Amino acid sequence: MSTSNSEAVLAKGFKWIARTRNYEHEKSKINLNTVNSNEHPLRPLIENVNSKELNKNSSLSSINDPLSASSLDPLSKMVAEVSLKEKQEKLKENEAKLSFEPWPLKKNAILTNMTTVSDKIKNRLEQLDQFDDDNMQEMANLSQQDFIKRIDELNNALLSAWNEDERVKSLKIVIQCSKLLADTSVIQFYPSKFVLITDILDTFGKLVYERIKSKSTYIAPGSSKPQPLPENFTADIVPASAKETCRNWFFKIASIRELLPRIYVEVSILKCTNFLSDESISKSISRLVSMTSGIGDPLVAAYTNCYICRVGISIEPSIREYQLLSLNNLLFVFRQISNEKVTKLIMNQKIDFKSYIELYCPAIDWILQSVTYKRNDEYLSEVLDKCIEVSNANKIVNGLLINSMMASFEPNFISQIANKIVEMIKDCDEQYFPKYLLFRNLAMCLVFGENGSDALNKDSKEKNKRDLQLLNDVWKLVTKFEDPAQYISCAEIWIEFTLKNFSKKEINTLLGDIIRHVQPDRKFENFYPQLQSIVSKILIYVTDYNVLFSMDKFMQFLTLFQKDSVKMEVYKSVTNGFLKCTQNFNDDIIVMNSMMQICKSMHDYVNALTLDDEKREISHMICSFINKIELIEKDKIEQYLNFYSDCRASFSNLDTVIALLVHKVNLLANETLKIVKYKHTRKTAAFVRACVAFSFITIPSLTNPVLKLQLYLESSQVALLNECLSQADAFLKSAISLIPEIQKQIDAQQTALLNNSTLNYDGSNLAKLSSSMTSIGAVEKFLFEYVSNMMTTLLVIPDNPDQGVLYLLTGVLNLVQKHFQWENMELKFYLLSNILIIFNSLKQENYLYHLENVESNDTLYGSDPKYLKEINNLIESVLDDVLKLLDSLSPSKQSNLGLDLLNKLIGHCDLANEKTIELAKYLWSLSIKNQQMTKQHENLIKTLKFRSAKNSEYNLLIEKLKI
Repeated sequence: MSTSNSEAVLAKGFKWIARTRNYEHEKSKINLNTVNSNEHPLRPLIENVNSKELNKNSSLSSINDPLSASSLDPLSKMVAEVSLKEKQEKLKENEAKLSFEPWPLKKNAILTNMTTVSDKIKNRLEQLDQFDDDNMQEMANLSQQDFIKRIDELNNALLSAWNEDERVKSLKIVIQCSKLLADTSVIQFYPSKFVLITDILDTFGKLVYERIKSKSTYIAPGSSKPQPLPENFTADIVPASAKETCRNWFFKIASIRELLPRIYVEVSILKCTNFLSDESISKSISRLVSMTSGIGDPLVAAYTNCYICRVGISIEPSIREYQLLSLNNLLFVFRQISNEKVTKLIMNQKIDFKSYIELYCPAIDWILQSVTYKRNDEYLSEVLDKCIEVSNANKIVNGLLINSMMASFEPNFISQIANKIVEMIKDCDEQYFPKYLLFRNLAMCLVFGENGSDALNKDSKEKNKRDLQLLNDVWKLVTKFEDPAQYISCAEIWIEFTLKNFSKKEINTLLGDIIRHVQPDRKFENFYPQLQSIVSKILIYVTDYNVLFSMDKFMQFLTLFQKDSVKMEVYKSVTNGFLKCTQNFNDDIIVMNSMMQICKSMHDYVNALTLDDEKREISHMICSFINKIELIEKDKIEQYLNFYSDCRASFSNLDTVIALLVHKVNLLANETLKIVKYKHTRKTAAFVRACVAFSFITIPSLTNPVLKLQLYLESSQVALLNECLSQADAFLKSAISLIPEIQKQIDAQQTALLNNSTLNYDGSNLAKLSSSMTSIGAVEKFLFEYVSNMMTTLLVIPDNPDQGVLYLLTGVLNLVQKHFQWENMELKFYLLSNILIIFNSLKQENYLYHLENVESNDTLYGSDPKYLKEINNLIESVLDDVLKLLDSLSPSKQSNLGLDLLNKLIGHCDLANEKTIELAKYLWSLSIKNQQMTKQHENLIKTLKFRSAKNSEYNLLIEKLKI
């Protein structure tokens, strides 16, 4: 419509006259009649049968159901037995994998740890370039990575030669590679070299085996066609040609002049003996082990025996006789480890005996693991005695053998002989093997061995006494370590043993000793990973935080973490553990204060550079901690307010936490109201006023205006419930004055969009007022819902005599009409129409609802004419704005909104008033003028006709609307 048409519409003098309502009468008319019932309407149709009652009934319990009794079905029984066996076999396989360290893991550890110190390896590697030339070629300045790369090239050359049917060339490659294992000129690299070269030998062994097998066929019984050999074949079905080929390979290898390559190459194809005889593997392995006695270098002999054991286990795990023989050879070699040749080699290599001894660890560990795997205690005791005998004879290898025994023996067995192990460690010489490693490994065995048979008596006094004596004996030695790295390495493992077996007294003592060692000169800064590991283990075993925080050394231990990032990780882990494990701690002030200190430290970590995700995570943790404080002691309710005040002072930079505190204090005020049964005493009235004051002081500190608005409204409602009228007024005033601030942010957003710039404000605001128009629309939608909610509160709040009639509602109305620039005019229309309904409620003699002990305006004014006149003036103003707004919209929107306003008019206005009928007639014509009748129109017509049967006023409306 044009402006002149709009003025013509308004000149008609439409009136919005409120219908007089009797809410009690209306409520009684819509209440349904109720009838007492003995059955719950949500009761299930089928009731559960009590198994005990079923057993009492002999007629039912005596019935045998053949379909449900699986034990009577032989097929089901057989399937169950087969599946049970499969599960047991898988369980055994998993246990074997856990208890026996596979070679790939060992290999990776060797390549990672057993490397040279220097960047260059100078070695005589004549085979690397010309493996078919007998002359030796000097390959100097070859780095470790280059050596590994060259070995890979040799492996590829082996495969290439094999694929080209150059068998002799392939054999020469592996022979020359095996010769490299006799070279110890760069001794620190020897374990890694052993791994790399034996990989080539393994490849060669697989090629030979698969070649012979592919050429082998047999004729199965009942068949006339030759077939490939099955996986688990026997030698009697292998054809003679394949056996002859296999013998030729062994003859070629036997002709190798040098002992070491002959042993290695034969071991690599050891699996091929299955083609010759079913029993030849055992004899061949024993023979090869005996041949290692001719190797002069102890290190070379140790790794040769290691390779034989590794290949033997992979081929036939059931054959184990040779393993003990291999161990005896190795122990015999250890008796000669201090001869002049070895001493001279160590001097030439410029390494100490300790570094040299450590080179034996992978080999002796693997051999001992093979010997002791799944052996009984009697057999293990025999092996132990052999190792002790050698270690007593040669103190140089004492630590090496102890370390290998702990790495190879079952942890439960080590737990049984722990005292003997400690005595052996005492006799070790530090210059040959580090004692701290031995103590560390012993602790690991004790920790992992706790599930053994000895652990069944864990609660016995005898075991506790024995464990305590063991811990004291060990710690007397560990605490004397001068190197803090060695000390903390032991403490990291022994703390777990202490946690599993002792009380908080011993744990606290051990923590104090750790602090005493790492605190001087800020040594703890070098051991943050180990200290973090200690905290993690403590949190795993000590789930009762009353016990945890009762240890005075624990909080002191946490102060060692002074690097911000590390400290935050530790504090987060402690807080998460607390939130998961703790149910109630209100009665323990130590726990509360300790957690407050931790949360305060996390809060202080937050700054302008902290990421939003991390800030949210910290806020969530602190809020969860605060929510743990439950109101369980009503006589100490003031202490909770003091606690929330302390939290406000400690967590002032986190909006989420501050908002939670306001909410908790509001709940505290309402809880107080329930305690006094909605009748405050002088003391409780003062307390709730303190709660209200807390909220009023705290809310302005928030940076999020939307959060402020929500809390202002919530707090005003709490103040009203507790008869704090002036405070409720103050909250609502603050909320009304804050709404324009959001408008300013929207204006700043639009300006930024025009200038292609970004905003600089707190990112936690609603929808962050981003560059899209959707976020601005979200703000307007929020304001629509917020103001509508506020209206329900303004209905019952009494006017302040010093401020005038409906001054708060007038302020909201001015805000909506004049001080907020709406982009979504439909929302503004709906909001103004809702305000019209609120005005109708305000004109009633008795309001729809009231608050206890609060006299609303219906009581204060008593339908005073001046009061009603003021409301009528406001209604006229709002109605004018509504009609103007409706006139400015598009035809389709006019139709929808006009019909909506008509529905509200019919529900809340006096239909006997002529001006109101005229307004209804106008709205109806507007709703059908621009479009055809819709389902909403039809529903309205049906409603009017239905009501007209009981109320004549609706007949007049129907007549005027011509429907």
